[in-house]
Amino acid sequence: TDLAAARADQPALQTSSNDADAMVALRARIALAGADATAVEAALAAALKSADPQVVIFALGNIGAPVSRDQQRALAATASTHADPRVRLAAARALAYAGDEANALAVWRELSKHPVAGLTASAELARLGDSEGQAALSLASHRRLDTETRLLAFRLHRTVGRVTPGLIVALADWNGEARIFAADVIAAL
Repeated sequence: TDLAAARADQPALQTSSNDADAMVALRARIALAGADATAVEAALAAALKSADPQVVIFALGNIGAPVSRDQQRALAATASTHADPRVRLAAARALAYAGDEANALAVWRELSKHPVAGLTASAELARLGDSEGQAALSLASHRRLDTETRLLAFRLHRTVGRVTPGLIVALADWNGEARIFAADVIAAL
């Protein structure tokens, strides 16, 4: 939704700012705040305290102008120690977006060892040229892991923008779907 157009309908935004769906409420509060950085920051800070990880991830994805870079980093940092690894991944992305690459890297390095978030964190590291992240992504592409994890590794190669040795090895994989997917990714890169 275009926020400028949405701001024109103040009564609807007022109603939506109290919506039961926390993500709808947050977008409405941001739209109502407009260029008021303090109001946007307050709406984001409240959403970052939600017990629902999806709401926190959504809030992290909405950190930006008119909030200052320092405040963006501070808001993202509050979620970088969250219990949910998906939230920490989103917090690291928000930290990097706000110019705090050092803390983003620290979060991604920590998460790279996580059984669920590790592959995505490794891909974020690889995207920045980190050799350990590239090695983990490469290894996940050809190890005998479950097919879903390996296909995720292939997809992550696209976001990283690099062909790794593991992706090339996957061209001779025992699984036909993996071979096709690996070939598609290599062709796209």
